[in-house]
Amino acid sequence: MLRIMSLFIASLGISACQTSPMPARSPAPPQPLLDNGPRVDEGVKAHQNHWLKGLVLDPDQTGVTTLVVLGDSWSDTGNLFQKTQTLAPPQVFWRSRFSNGPIWVDYVQGATGWSVRNYAFADIEEGQALETIPPTSLLGQIEHLKQDTKKSNREVMLVSLWVGPDAYRDKADAEAIPEVLNQIREALITLDSLGFHRVAVGSLPDLSELPLASSPAVPSLQRAFWKTVATAHNAGLSSLLEQLKKEKLSLRVYPYQANGVQALSREKAESAGVVLKKGACFDGDARGQVVGERRFCRQPGSTPYWDATHPSSKLHCFYAAQFLADTAHAEHVGGYNKGHAVDHCQRL
Repeated sequence: MLRIMSLFIASLGISACQTSPMPARSPAPPQPLLDNGPRVDEGVKAHQNHWLKGLVLDPDQTGVTTLVVLGDSWSDTGNLFQKTQTLAPPQVFWRSRFSNGPIWVDYVQGATGWSVRNYAFADIEEGQALETIPPTSLLGQIEHLKQDTKKSNREVMLVSLWVGPDAYRDKADAEAIPEVLNQIREALITLDSLGFHRVAVGSLPDLSELPLASSPAVPSLQRAFWKTVATAHNAGLSSLLEQLKKEKLSLRVYPYQANGVQALSREKAESAGVVLKKGACFDGDARGQVVGERRFCRQPGSTPYWDATHPSSKLHCFYAAQFLADTAHAEHVGGYNKGHAVDHCQRL
């Protein structure tokens, strides 16, 4: 996904080149997407967000009843759209998630019955945010969490902290890695000081597999960086979590092994005789503007990515299956079989 506010810059540049004897007018509000093609919800199964329901027999093994979500566009369940009403339109993004159906948060909620407090925001470039949008950084999300949960029981909350591809999408410098890891460190220390007890920290998927990574519009230096950033980020993340253990935080942190999900889904597809297609199923931007003819790919289930940088709902199901497996390994849920969940996801 290209920077979601780039259209604002383009429109400002055009208007600056025009002259008129009439007084300047306020920019016209963005026009809604013309409903002249398929809608994304036409391809979603009934109750698909409950696809993994019944596969977690003991979801409150340690008393967890609420999932708190911190992250970016891979975890945003409509927060960006609620603030803008123009970005991530529901015609092309299911319920304004950046996918063609439920995302991993929805599948986890359907499997556990937990309530969800989602603070994740699709990334917005600094200096380009609309005035109506609050701080969207990781620490900004935690500040909102702090205000919302002053009187809440932290004992029943499990926090998911997953810094995904948004953190590196437009970077090609290895110095960005320690900056991102330091943000995660600050976030975890803050969560500990706020009295939270359980946090799942997600690893970074392989960015070289994103459709955007093969685009000729992407500079070669950036593509080369994307091939190595996940390995470096995840190695640094492992070291960070080991360091935090030595600091004896009361916060119990466990890894969410998101970096292995792409290979898992690919192997499962191959074993089922399914040929995965490269590229994106929807060729457009965050406003729902389509490149070329208004259409989606014919078989979204065999295309791992919905758009240039975001997984399909089926791939999100695999991410949920892995999240639940790591949460079960941390003994926060019981009676879970990852193999059964993966088989369910493959049938989407």
